[in-house]
Amino acid sequence: MESKKKTFTRLTPQVTPIHYKLTLAPDLDAFTFSGDEVVTIELTKPAKAVTLHAKDLAIESAKIVFGKKEELFGSISYDNKKETATFVF
Repeated sequence: MESKKKTFTRLTPQVTPIHYKLTLAPDLDAFTFSGDEVVTIELTKPAKAVTLHAKDLAIESAKIVFGKKEELFGSISYDNKKETATFVF
């Protein structure tokens, strides 16, 4: 019996992560955690959407910051098969 190899989805090609800042709060009784993540990225060309890995994550909100201007993402969609989340702004 041949097993199917899972296709690995990479980041959106024009996205390069520069820095990650994580704050985690584990719940040892429930074996879960909550937290915040700030990812500093560089775009090599303009983009209207960014796709990131999101296995087993529930993302409550996301925003993009340009200097002093903050903008919430218009939508967040999940692809459970590929284990990704796409942010459209």
